[in-house]
Amino acid sequence: MELSKEILKFIEDVTPGNFAVCRLDGGTVHTVCASPSLPALNGMTSGEYAELTRENAAALVMPDDLPGLMEAVRYCAASKTQLDYYYRVAHKKN
Repeated sequence: MELSKEILKFIEDVTPGNFAVCRLDGGTVHTVCASPSLPALNGMTSGEYAELTRENAAALVMPDDLPGLMEAVRYCAASKTQLDYYYRVAHKKN
C-alpha cells in the first residue's frame, strides 16, 4: 500500500494519543511519521528521540523483546491482520 501525504495526514488527524507509522525494510524499521508527543513518552527530547531512532526505530525496543515483535510485525504484514502485541521500549533515565 502506498502511503500518500493525504493518508498520513488522515492517520494523524484521527489517531488519538501517541502513535508512529513505520515501514519495515528487512530487519530495519523506519519511522514514516509519529505524533509530536511520542519522544516525551520515552522521557526524551525530540532531538534525543531522533538520534536514537535515526538508523533504526527498533533501537527503542528492549533487546529481549525485539525478536518477538519483529516476528509479530512480519506475520501481521503477511496475513494482513491486526497487530496486538506488547513490548517494552527504552526510557531515558534522568
